[in-house]
Amino acid sequence: MNIKDSIFKHVILLSILFCSFSAAWAQQPTFYYDSPASACDSFRWAHTGLYYHASGTYFDTLDESNQYGGDSIWVLHLSIFRSAVDTIDTVGCDTFYFGSKKYYADEFFRAYKGYTSRGCDSIVFFDMVIKHPDSTQWTTSICDRMYWGGRILTSDTSGALATFTNRFGCDSVVSLDLIVHYSKTTDTMADVCDSISWYGQTFYGGTPTHLFPNATQRGRCDSTIVLRINLLHGSHIDTFATECDSFSWRGMHFDSTAHVRTPYRQYLNTQGCDSAVHLYLTVYYSNTGDTLTRNCDSITWHGATYTSNDVTPTYAYLNRFGCDSVVSLHLFLRFSTESHDTAAACGSLIWRYKYLTETGTFFDTVYNRVGCDSVIHLHLTINPQGEGGLTGLFEIGDDRYVSFSQGNLQYMPSDSKWRFAEHQYDFIGQGNKYAAADYSDWLDLFGWGTSGYHNPTDLTNTVTQPYAINNELVDAEYNDKGYGPSVNMAGQDLAGQASNYDWGIRNAISNGGGAAGMWRTLTEDEWYHLLYFRPQAIYKRSLATVYGISGSEKAYGVVLLPESWYLPDNCTFTPGTEQGYATNVYSNVQWQTMQGAGAIFLPAAGNRFTNVPSGIDEFGYYWSSTHYDAEQAYLVVVTSSAMLVQPEPRHIGRSVRLVQDVDGIDLPCTTYGDTTAHVESSFLWYDDELTETGEYVYLSPEVNARGCDSIVVIHLTVGATEGIADIAGSEARCVTRDRSIFVYGAQDATVRVYDLQGRLVQESSPAGDQRRFEVPTTGIYMVKVGHAPARKVAVLR
Repeated sequence: MNIKDSIFKHVILLSILFCSFSAAWAQQPTFYYDSPASACDSFRWAHTGLYYHASGTYFDTLDESNQYGGDSIWVLHLSIFRSAVDTIDTVGCDTFYFGSKKYYADEFFRAYKGYTSRGCDSIVFFDMVIKHPDSTQWTTSICDRMYWGGRILTSDTSGALATFTNRFGCDSVVSLDLIVHYSKTTDTMADVCDSISWYGQTFYGGTPTHLFPNATQRGRCDSTIVLRINLLHGSHIDTFATECDSFSWRGMHFDSTAHVRTPYRQYLNTQGCDSAVHLYLTVYYSNTGDTLTRNCDSITWHGATYTSNDVTPTYAYLNRFGCDSVVSLHLFLRFSTESHDTAAACGSLIWRYKYLTETGTFFDTVYNRVGCDSVIHLHLTINPQGEGGLTGLFEIGDDRYVSFSQGNLQYMPSDSKWRFAEHQYDFIGQGNKYAAADYSDWLDLFGWGTSGYHNPTDLTNTVTQPYAINNELVDAEYNDKGYGPSVNMAGQDLAGQASNYDWGIRNAISNGGGAAGMWRTLTEDEWYHLLYFRPQAIYKRSLATVYGISGSEKAYGVVLLPESWYLPDNCTFTPGTEQGYATNVYSNVQWQTMQGAGAIFLPAAGNRFTNVPSGIDEFGYYWSSTHYDAEQAYLVVVTSSAMLVQPEPRHIGRSVRLVQDVDGIDLPCTTYGDTTAHVESSFLWYDDELTETGEYVYLSPEVNARGCDSIVVIHLTVGATEGIADIAGSEARCVTRDRSIFVYGAQDATVRVYDLQGRLVQESSPAGDQRRFEVPTTGIYMVKVGHAPARKVAVLR
């Protein structure tokens, strides 16, 4: 019984027992009879009459009830033990002894019988195999020699013995009767031409051999024949020919270079061998093809000039092989473009990286979008600069420009005299506390509209003088503070009937032309436009410090750049307020250079409340001509962290910086877009494919808002590993590679690298022909060599 059956029976038994127990508990008791037993191999249980072949627990329920009327159950606990049977294989040579008996043939018998430790039979059988020695007489014949029994036999031999153990391990003896036969070798001679085919092989000389297996009749041994070749040769004649396009020879036609051998057995030579002629032919070809050309405007080809793509000229010639050739020229002409612009400026104008100071016609040349020259003409009129004004032109609205005065407005009460400060960074400071009618020095902080003018139609407002301070009785009697036009006037700005409250409208500026009406104050909207809305406005304003004004003195303030601008040598410009007044730092000499390029400086001159100046070197306040209400007017506030336009009380003394409208000024009408690209092989730009490094221009078919040309310029670098650009106005050349800019040909000039915001990245003083600049990131940079205009380069790796 296997384990599964045993487990199953135990489960059945336990179930029966459980059920029986449950029933007995409720009814009659059940009797159990245990019967242990053991046997060898199998056991028959009388209660069931069945044979069992595996150990286990078995049960039998009797049909009759016990004395109590319950069931009687017999349980057999059986252990089965196994008998042991083994077989021993043995081999003997000729005979084998076992016990007292001798065996001569194969036999299978029981060797002995015993019992296991459990008392079961243990039987061992012998399976005996008898092997026999091999003792033979061997008669054979061989060719030439034989190796046998450790010896080399070369002649007839009889009776030689060899003893060995056969495959059954039994000693054996062989007797040899040997006959030796011998091989043969013969020679044969042959005269042959070039080669001979002999027994299926081709030979070109030498002494080949051939083996005949079992060739002799007596012993049928191998024999060898040796062929001794007398080699004769045919004649091979080479002939050479050169021809154009095709060639005919011995009835054959060729149109390509060939190596030809005439048919086999063309003739027999004196040795009687077949001979042949070889032709080595070289065929050259005529050139009949097309060539393409791309050029700008015109092309001269074989003495003729072509200016249109409508023709396809041809040219006949002998090529380098002397063959007649014809080539056709397919023209792809591209054409140059030209545009004209007109402008007028005061004093100077910066145009296309050039600083222009004289009237005339100027031009610049770049590549147009198809790679041809594009000439841009500027017809420029330079008007004289007015007295007291600076050269820079500043946009204050659409097509409206002004120039700023050379410095802040100043007033001497004792002489009733007006003037501009000698320098832009000059201001009075603490001297403003002496403001009085008889003060014989200069003041430069004024209440709003204090030009000394009283409008006769406004009887409610009393004239307020430039030296007035807001603690005087008269200032509080009318219009609350009494500064500027009153609320009774139709317009409260310094314009229209109140325009004479504007300092420059009523008063003559002694060093600014000496006549009234030449200067004025910017409006609120004009200040807004200047600081926030003109082109590139955020990149044209910054905080700065100017040193060396007088000894160790310095001035803090704001720098504004003009519309036409270039960064002078030895100067830097960082837009914004990131580092306060230290964002840009200039020596007096550097600032004069910046001013010469058109920049203006508004110093932080502070303000005056009553007769107490404050905020000097900390704040700057510059009046506009626009009121806010009866008590306040708009002004520009300059701090160490911001530039704002906001309203402030009219009666507090502030700085005034006058401007002059530039009549007849017309800046270049054409608008330019500037971009830079670096590509590996080609660049698709406005439907044209550009494949060469250069500066290209695209003239838009649509005019700009002013009705003038719109031009887009691209500075293109073509190359997988480096960008190349020439520096305009110099012999220098730029190469960009691996986040480095290399400048060649700078000679003795100073080289500077700026970012697009005009901040100096690196500078190199004169130091040989080659300079290298490592830039912090990839992107677009400006490179300036000496006095030449800055040029954009792309660092993209």
